[in-house]
Amino acid sequence: MNIFLWILIGLLSITLIFGWGFMLWITAEILSRVFNVIGFFWSVVTNLFTMRWNTGRKKINEYFYDLGLAKDQQASVMLRDFFNKIMLKNLSIKFGNPDDTLSYYFAVNYLIHKESVLDCGLNNFGLFWAKFINLFERSKGGHLHVAITMKMLQEEEVLIKHGYQANLKIDDYKAMIVDQFESGKFD
Repeated sequence: MNIFLWILIGLLSITLIFGWGFMLWITAEILSRVFNVIGFFWSVVTNLFTMRWNTGRKKINEYFYDLGLAKDQQASVMLRDFFNKIMLKNLSIKFGNPDDTLSYYFAVNYLIHKESVLDCGLNNFGLFWAKFINLFERSKGGHLHVAITMKMLQEEEVLIKHGYQANLKIDDYKAMIVDQFESGKFD
């Protein structure tokens, strides 16, 4: 038999055991490996050579930021079981939502750890990593401040798009979180 037929039989067998999510993941991995290199060079070259130098540099910076964000979201899913075990105490917000970044989970669990009387949030190992990644973007209040603020702004934008009016309790809660970061409680 042809090697490709054996590979197909193997993949279908694994899919029968683990479900179609596995096949979707394999397909996404193969397609991303094929097209990511092409897309990366296309974006860099077109942004540098078809725009003015400063505009192109800014667009490339946005592109790399978005790539980092995508990797952060991917890591939130890929590392969820591992990080939930080694970074968190029992009562915590668990890593794993594909729409959220590791940075967001570190920020939320750090605040829970600092503000709660319960034994929850990040453990000592998680606190170390939260403080380490917070060193980035210091000019904007720290990386974790940026992560949680961006998440709040995205959620608010979605609510407004769907016609929901501002919720005063949510707005007060958001203001409290921003105040905690800005007052230095996060350091």
